[in-house]
Amino acid sequence: MTKQAVSASTGSGLHELDRLRLRISAMVGSPKAQADRRAVIWRLDSDTDEAWTQVMDELAETDGLTVTKLEDGTAVLEWQPAEEEGEGAQAEGEELPTDFKVQHLHDQPAPF
Repeated sequence: MTKQAVSASTGSGLHELDRLRLRISAMVGSPKAQADRRAVIWRLDSDTDEAWTQVMDELAETDGLTVTKLEDGTAVLEWQPAEEEGEGAQAEGEELPTDFKVQHLHDQPAPF
């Protein structure tokens, strides 16, 4: 195989893998998935076996993420909020630091 053919086939594989990662990232990043902390992902006919397997392996190794493969070929991704996210910005009864200041970035109304 020529050098050009090798780089073309490698570039094509990376493109397919990146495209799959971006698609799954969009599914996970959707407002509904973020609110539910759950996303259902599926494989398209255009996804290669190698790309799908690699992404599923990467997801399975991700801390705090549960991957459940279903019989129909889809997979359910579920996660809990990160500790810094928590359920709210401030826990009930939590004291703010004495030097805590609120900065208002939009003190003036919009001109329209």
